[in-house]
Amino acid sequence: PRPDTRITHRADVLRLPHLPPAALDLCLSPCDAHCRSAPAMGGPLGAFGVIQVPQEVVGVLICLAGSTFTAFGLVLQKYSHQLNAASDNPVIFFRQPWWFLGFAIFMASQVLNLVAMGMAPQVVLSSLGAWCLIFNALFASCILGERLSPSEQTAMLGAVVGVVCVIAGTPQSEELFRGDIQAMIDSFTSQQFIIACGGLMVGCLGFFV
Repeated sequence: PRPDTRITHRADVLRLPHLPPAALDLCLSPCDAHCRSAPAMGGPLGAFGVIQVPQEVVGVLICLAGSTFTAFGLVLQKYSHQLNAASDNPVIFFRQPWWFLGFAIFMASQVLNLVAMGMAPQVVLSSLGAWCLIFNALFASCILGERLSPSEQTAMLGAVVGVVCVIAGTPQSEELFRGDIQAMIDSFTSQQFIIACGGLMVGCLGFFV
């Protein structure tokens, strides 16, 4: 064909219903012909060579992070109470900076746990509750100076082994687990939920103030 009538786009080829299959590659541009004959990419690597992590694994990691920050926030609140008890001018708990920081971290960790619930099966996430207890003991030892006895350290090690065994022995579903995160977002941004949370916050502020 002449240069001004050469077919270079796939859309132009699709408008030719009686074109033989052997002539399609001649009509397509070299790039389109290569893409048409190249096999689909599969395996653990994506289109840009990035490893694709399963959604369940991401949900477990988010849950572990949420449990860790939950323990950290609770220990910070206890640390604030200790400082306030030793102070000459004690103040109410919600006016203590360390308590407020610990409470903020605790609330942020609950958001992470909600996200994890939409990405991984509950049978797996429910076994990760012991992770919070383990880091609670570790943070208490590092921040509060509490000592861990050998029996407590052995129990923590057993909890870690139990969590690993539960995750490794979880039966795999034939269908890919897909959480509906968008439905959760729609629920938390609905007018009813915002009104309920606003009324609860006003009630809490009125109670403390």
